[in-house]
Amino acid sequence: MPQLPSSLISLILDAYHREIILDLSNLVTLDHLNLSFHTYNPKAPHRSEEILSPWKIVESIYRLPSSLSTLHLMGILPPQRFSNFRNLSSLSISRCSMAHLPVLEHLEKLRKLSIEVCPTLKRIPDLSCLKNLETLYLSELGSLVEIQGLGELESLVSRLIFCFKSLDGLPQLPKLAKLEFFQLHRCQVLWGIEGLGRLRCLKLFCVTGCMSLERLPDYPAWTTLSTDWKAPETSSADWESPGTSGLRLYQELASINVLPRFCTLVDLTTYVNGLGF
Repeated sequence: MPQLPSSLISLILDAYHREIILDLSNLVTLDHLNLSFHTYNPKAPHRSEEILSPWKIVESIYRLPSSLSTLHLMGILPPQRFSNFRNLSSLSISRCSMAHLPVLEHLEKLRKLSIEVCPTLKRIPDLSCLKNLETLYLSELGSLVEIQGLGELESLVSRLIFCFKSLDGLPQLPKLAKLEFFQLHRCQVLWGIEGLGRLRCLKLFCVTGCMSLERLPDYPAWTTLSTDWKAPETSSADWESPGTSGLRLYQELASINVLPRFCTLVDLTTYVNGLGF
């Protein structure tokens, strides 16, 4: 690959491991970096590729400008520290094998954080240092059992927590005064949620596929609830079916302008899956 122009502002790269070697050291004005590395080749889908960390290949990543505002990584282990990326406003990490995420305390300007499909991730650093975080998306983190600092994110507007197999509880959330949209999906061992009653800005609360939930939490009277949860003593006449729940979710999202209109409920799920990233 030829040398990239030093005036480059945005770089989006989708490649296969071992396919390229990049030198990013001259990208002194780069603002947006989106790297996606895959571990298989569609021309030889049955051949197993060695999973390498592209940080061994892209060693110049640490010399990227501190002005970088967007860093999206797929199939790539994140850098061991974020101290050089103090101006990041959006960070997305997906489909990588790691046990721990680097400390986030240097990301004071971060507004959007997405971590998804990292099944070996056991620990997320304390999130309370992210004073300007507005959107948090956590999905398919099968080994994660705790989210530290979640209840301290006072600037949070939208929080989505999907597909946690091991998360059995959430902390008290009364400080999340700006939270408008809160969704839990397929948190299979989650048994309780507390502290929603004082979230005065909460417009929509969605709970689906949380089979172990003992009861629905108290929530503000003005909040729209969309759920497929069914209490053991609830009769079928009082229970809202998943299909009805999904339709109502669609209608409410459109009416409160949290999300745009969608052609199908599948489009809604697809959009939420990538919300803000």
